[in-house]
Amino acid sequence: MGAPDTQRYLELTESYSNLFLDTTMALHPQSPMKISVPTQLLQRHASNLLYGSDYPNTPYEYANDIKSVAELFPSLADRTAVFESNADKLLKAKAQFI
Repeated sequence: MGAPDTQRYLELTESYSNLFLDTTMALHPQSPMKISVPTQLLQRHASNLLYGSDYPNTPYEYANDIKSVAELFPSLADRTAVFESNADKLLKAKAQFI
């Protein structure tokens, strides 16, 4: 998520639609790398966020990680973007360059 400059990186996604940030260890309440970013800011940039986990090397339960990220995005469209469709967009974009 670009810590400690997460807000700046999120703002960059407004100019660079092909810039994606991943959630790895950044949003779980028990993570030693937890960031503090307003939920509304995360929701506004859901189309440029990718779920990431570092599983199995996390200091908390994997299922709790998924739940904690999902709870930040009450909109089904936003959750789908973070957990699925943004990865599809990124992989399709990469395939064009291969």
